Amino acid sequence: MYANTDIGLRKLDSINSLVNLLCDKPNIISLNEKYTNESLTGPIVFSCFDNMAARKLAFDKWKAEDDRELFIDGRMALSTGEVYCVTKGKEKEYERTLFDDSEVEDAACSMKATTFSGMTIASIMTALFCNYVGTTLNPDLPVNLSFKTTYNFPLMMFESI
Repeated sequence: MYANTDIGLRKLDSINSLVNLLCDKPNIISLNEKYTNESLTGPIVFSCFDNMAARKLAFDKWKAEDDRELFIDGRMALSTGEVYCVTKGKEKEYERTLFDDSEVEDAACSMKATTFSGMTIASIMTALFCNYVGTTLNPDLPVNLSFKTTYNFPLMMFESI
């Protein structure tokens, strides 16, 4: 969801401008650096990386935290995607989904993602987070924290397990 004026800018700068435009007093901390072992982590992590190495590093850092609660990982392609919602006890299940970056099929940049696919990933990740917060505040709420949600737009199929 970028404007023509964003052409040539870093994604980080473009999204900061958009948030500043839409929000009265945003509180954004932006770090334009490679994710490393020294990078931030916390009890709740949203993984939106474009490579498996960074995704695995973020997960390993989260998994090492005693106070870990929720790790949400969004992965997308042109018109398909997956979202993983990992809570304590699901770490081994999630680790089975990780693989080496060399196994990813190389595609032209314009064939790796679409705006609607990215927005779908973001909405699923946000819904899972809201469901998690809801069950934290009220454990009797009938909400779903599916471990894996997939979508396929050409077939118009969604699946949660």
